[in-house]
Amino acid sequence: MYIDAVRYSEITGRDLSEVSDEVLEAASRLLDARIGPRRLAGDYKLDVDDLSPAQTRAVEEWTARAAQMIVARSSVQDAGDAIRLGRFAVTPQSGSDSKRLPDSMVWADQMLSASGLVRRKLRFRSTREALNAKIGL
Repeated sequence: MYIDAVRYSEITGRDLSEVSDEVLEAASRLLDARIGPRRLAGDYKLDVDDLSPAQTRAVEEWTARAAQMIVARSSVQDAGDAIRLGRFAVTPQSGSDSKRLPDSMVWADQMLSASGLVRRKLRFRSTREALNAKIGL
């Protein structure tokens, strides 16, 4: 897990008894999904010891806010549906009523994106390259 119950309480100001290890585990897995494809560094995609202080703060904040959302919704599934993860944009388009993140998570997600941990790069292959890969050339 990226944070423990004590750190959750420090970040959110909420009672540490309201969050279980299962909730923190689920929030950590949601963060792994949010940051995009990476090799696992142990059980998770990030090794917090290798991150800069700003990145560590972003990871802890995002995980705590996701855990808070899970606790508030009383279900990992409901919270996961509310978060609607994706690598590219999580803020609503102008004039759109659909939000991809609850208001309580927007700031934490902006911190995470600004830290450089969310991979947004795409690799485009030419048609010939794709065909060659398909037939094994």
